[in-house]
Amino acid sequence: MICLKEDEIHIWSANVNLQPDQLDDVSLCLSKDEIEKANRFKLASHRRSYIARRGILRKLLGKYLDIPVSEISFSYGEHGKPYLEEEGKHISFNLSHSDDMVMYGFSIQKEVGIDIEFMSKEPGVLDALRYSLSKPELEVLETVSSNEKINYLYDHWVYKEALLKSVGIGLNIQPQDVVISSRSSSGSIAVKCLGDQQLSEAEWSMQRLDLIKGFACAVCVAGSALKHSYFKWPSDC
Repeated sequence: MICLKEDEIHIWSANVNLQPDQLDDVSLCLSKDEIEKANRFKLASHRRSYIARRGILRKLLGKYLDIPVSEISFSYGEHGKPYLEEEGKHISFNLSHSDDMVMYGFSIQKEVGIDIEFMSKEPGVLDALRYSLSKPELEVLETVSSNEKINYLYDHWVYKEALLKSVGIGLNIQPQDVVISSRSSSGSIAVKCLGDQQLSEAEWSMQRLDLIKGFACAVCVAGSALKHSYFKWPSDC
């Protein structure tokens, strides 16, 4: 069993390119509907990645809840965010994947959102990230040194993704409608969101995670910041 305290967020990373025996092992954790979804992927690499991500999630939840993975059932929010179906199992979780990496966030006190992005320098990708910025953020981008522009673009993307995922909205709100107006050293941020007054008035804590070279990562919770602990799967299990 893994112990998670109320003032903590546990963050896990894993590479989804599993060895055949590892993939076989985590595939046994999947539910019937997850197996059916995996089989709908046309590319074998996408199918293996999905099996790895969901299988590892179930293995970790089983350890946090101290129950067999076969007893874990998910329900889904209005915008597709999964949560535990069983009453009495109070743990918030979120996952994000990019390229060959997947990250998970777990909290028992607050809803958590996490995002990871491979930092591609392809012009088309950078243009898409630039499009996600609000007008005030674009103005700041023009003042940032050329060496820091890529970091600025990716930081704001993962901040916004983690924020929207923490409240279960995802990209149902356009990223350019979210303005990250200020950020303190403690991780607290001020957010303005066009069309969502409740999101704008809430207090948020966000942290950039410099954990994996070549990837931008961030985690977000509502309210005051929580302590972060970082683990790698499967070595830290």
